Amino acid sequence: MPMPNPAKPLVFFIVLISCQQAGGQGIGLKGGLNLASVLEKDNDYDYSQDYIPKAGFHAGIMADIHLKDMFCLETGLLFEQKGFRYHIDVQGLEIKARTVLYYLDLPVNMKLRYKVEEELNVTATLGPYIGYGLWGNYRESFDFGGATDIELEIKWGNEEDDAVKRVDWGVGIGIGAEYAGLTVGLSFDLGLANLSPYTGDGDKLKNRVVRLSAGYFFGFGRGE
Repeated sequence: MPMPNPAKPLVFFIVLISCQQAGGQGIGLKGGLNLASVLEKDNDYDYSQDYIPKAGFHAGIMADIHLKDMFCLETGLLFEQKGFRYHIDVQGLEIKARTVLYYLDLPVNMKLRYKVEEELNVTATLGPYIGYGLWGNYRESFDFGGATDIELEIKWGNEEDDAVKRVDWGVGIGIGAEYAGLTVGLSFDLGLANLSPYTGDGDKLKNRVVRLSAGYFFGFGRGE
């Protein structure tokens, strides 16, 4: 099966940026903290109930395109960390593990912008995203008569012996505030794509990300 071309989201983003010249807002930089985990379960057990959110980051470029009245389109390209970690004790054997997955994500959000005063807005966003897995790794450590560390590269693909499918997609929702081009926001991405290549036992693997962001839009023009 041919793999999706990661350059396609970049082309789409460039087209949307060009649209903002006609009636849009601006282009900005965005970054911040990720708290990531996954939903992982099969027909017998929900493994993710033992998982702990893993701290990571996101950073990228955003475009804000004014549509009409309070409505805008916000899109961009974000490089970010997803994954999960866990820390369990099995009959005296302490096991710590974490999986880090690096993605390039393209969100396309409808944004509602409400002007509180001259340079202060509050916002709400809702929309889909698509992500492309770039690389990742798994690390496990345990002490059973001596410390042991295991580190493996993530094997991406659609075959049953692969670890994770590359293409992720889902929906994001968020709230935020803007002041004179400065932005802060809190958002949540709900992964809808089943990233598990093996589904014979009802296996499911889906990303979950809480994102705390800050940024700045250049040439910011707040809509009426």
